[in-house]
Amino acid sequence: MNNIDRILDDFEEYCTNEIVSGKARSYKLAIKYLCDYLKITQFDNESIAKIESTANVLKDYNSSTYNEVLEFLTRRRRSSYLLKGWINAGVNQFLRFMN
Repeated sequence: MNNIDRILDDFEEYCTNEIVSGKARSYKLAIKYLCDYLKITQFDNESIAKIESTANVLKDYNSSTYNEVLEFLTRRRRSSYLLKGWINAGVNQFLRFMN
């Protein structure tokens, strides 16, 4: 199991125990898909900053980044993670988890 998979599993457990909302798996997958888009292969300070800055840009539905991520996820039949706000919600929890 690589660095990302292990951390995402720990993140899912954190969400299950701390949020108790049944959203842990969706948050984990949202972060995984965002990392796939960003080509992140390990978590370090630089990749965490990249996730945070991208999530901030994704709040603007008219941004080119939003449209690129939407197209990326649509090709993988995962667009709902962006359209329903799972990525932004997941990033918020993920940043808390990583701090």
